[in-house]
Amino acid sequence: MDEVDVLDYGEDGGGVAEMTTDASAANSGHGEVDLYADLAGVTEVSENQESYLELQQRADAATASNKKLTRQVALLQKKADILTKQNNTLKKNISCLYKTARLELDRKDAEIQRLKSTGEQATPRPL
Repeated sequence: MDEVDVLDYGEDGGGVAEMTTDASAANSGHGEVDLYADLAGVTEVSENQESYLELQQRADAATASNKKLTRQVALLQKKADILTKQNNTLKKNISCLYKTARLELDRKDAEIQRLKSTGEQATPRPL
């Protein structure tokens, strides 16, 4: 409840007493009642609604962007998985080729050593 100041003499200190409430004195600074104080709230509500709509649009845009990026991440993850599998397969294949080549070289070296020890001349194989 507002307090009533019965002895507010105004700025000039004259003898005229007027009744004011603390709320109206705080609004005007001179003890006058502000008749339009409640209209400021209407403007604030309108501005708040506009701000809400703007924020809602921004949130919707961010959500759409998030969904698009999530799909892109999923697609890139699938591609990465495929490339990882291909890479592993290629590593196994190159490893097998290397081992096969190494064994073939060892076999050829052994054949050369055998031929040297027996004194035979190596005859090339037909292709």
